[in-house]
Amino acid sequence: MSEKSLERFMPDVFVGYGRTLATADDKIIYRSDIPADIAGQIIKESLGIPEVVWIHVINESVALSNDPDPDMTHYRYSDFSCGCGYSYLKILINTGNPELELRLRMPFMK
Repeated sequence: MSEKSLERFMPDVFVGYGRTLATADDKIIYRSDIPADIAGQIIKESLGIPEVVWIHVINESVALSNDPDPDMTHYRYSDFSCGCGYSYLKILINTGNPELELRLRMPFMK
């Protein structure tokens, strides 16, 4: 298939990452990220809780996880000890405990 015929399958508008990013004609028209300072606080606090099973973070350029599952090929492994200093479009925290997950989110909810 030629590159020209592939272009016709590329969307003019993309909405993704849980509707936190929208692009049109390769330009960002909407972005609702978690600022780096808040993302760092959430990750740091989560790492200190034994019930946290894993953390996944995603933005346009990277998908990181502290879950060493080898089937997670689209995520790069990170222990998040670097502090990173990046904003993310999504942070997913698995604790198996909805009350704990709500407690982690509450200080950052608007």
